[in-house]
Amino acid sequence: MVAKANACNINDVFVSCPFHDTAKLFFCKKFPAATALADEKAACDSIALIDCEESVLGIDHAEAGSLIINPWHLGPSIGLAIQNHHRPYAKFSNDKLSCIVAFANQLAHQMEKPDDARYELDGDLANFLNLTPSSCLISTVLSQPASLPISIVF
Repeated sequence: MVAKANACNINDVFVSCPFHDTAKLFFCKKFPAATALADEKAACDSIALIDCEESVLGIDHAEAGSLIINPWHLGPSIGLAIQNHHRPYAKFSNDKLSCIVAFANQLAHQMEKPDDARYELDGDLANFLNLTPSSCLISTVLSQPASLPISIVF
């Protein structure tokens, strides 16, 4: 629905959304202590996780994720969406795919922790994607068909 309304390739959306946090899995497997430290620092100090990852690991999961998926030849738009999913306006203000992945990420976090102010939906992002307030309600999102689980092995 969002992909079509924003003239995005549905296949790119379908691939980008489940793979956007690929590097989090890599960090947990390869750098468990540093990852735990970044997670703890983000939670305790109410700092964005990507900023804590950058300070602890020297790279955040969005940037690392784009590097991890690069050899998979999924396409530059998918790599860019993964790289920018926490900063969709940072480099390409008209990159709708990055914005769709960012908004889907916000929805997922809000569903997980609805009372956490860090996970409020970005109204400007919703407007940019031509989303109506009712389409952003958790009850609306939950009524949609579930996506297939994907397993990744490093």
